[in-house]
Amino acid sequence: MWFKILINSITIAALSLVQISFISSLPFPANKLNLVLAALIFSLSLSGKIKNIWFYVLAGLIFDMFFVPPVKIFILAWPLTFLFCRLLLRNVFTNRSLFSFLAICLFTDIFYIFFIKTSFYIYGFFSSGSRLFILSLDFWNDMLFRITVDFLLVLVLFYIFNFISKRLKPVFILRY
Repeated sequence: MWFKILINSITIAALSLVQISFISSLPFPANKLNLVLAALIFSLSLSGKIKNIWFYVLAGLIFDMFFVPPVKIFILAWPLTFLFCRLLLRNVFTNRSLFSFLAICLFTDIFYIFFIKTSFYIYGFFSSGSRLFILSLDFWNDMLFRITVDFLLVLVLFYIFNFISKRLKPVFILRY
C-alpha cells in the first residue's frame, strides 16, 4: 500500500513539474495542455477514492512553489477541482463513455479556469484595480484553446486506456 502511495505521489509530482517546466514553454497551441487535469479525470474514473485528494494537494503545493502569487491559490484550486470532478463522476455522469469523459473534461476545465482567474482577479483588484477578465476577448479565446487541447488529450487517453484495459467500457445503471 505504501508503495502505491509513493508511486502515485511521484507520478503527480512529475506531471506537475512537466506541466510547469516543459509544457508551459511549448509553442502556442501545445502550451495550453493541462496534464494534471487529465490525470485527475482518469485517476478518479479508475479508482474514485476520496483519499486521492492528497495527491492533488501535493500538485497544488508544487504549483504554488513555482508560481509567484502571494496567496496560495493552487493549493486550493486542485483539491476543489478534484471534489468538483468527483461530484460530476458520481452524481451526473455515471457511465464511462467517451462523451461523459469529454463532458467531465469540459466542466472541470471551466471550473478550474474560472476559479484560478477569479482568484487572480480578486488579488489584482485589491492590489492594483485590475479589469474584469470576463469582458476580455483574450480570456474566452484562451479558454477555448485550453478546452480544445484538453479534449484532444482526453480523447487520446480514453482510447489508449480503452485499448489496454476493459475498465473504461460503458457502465449503465439499470433500474428495475
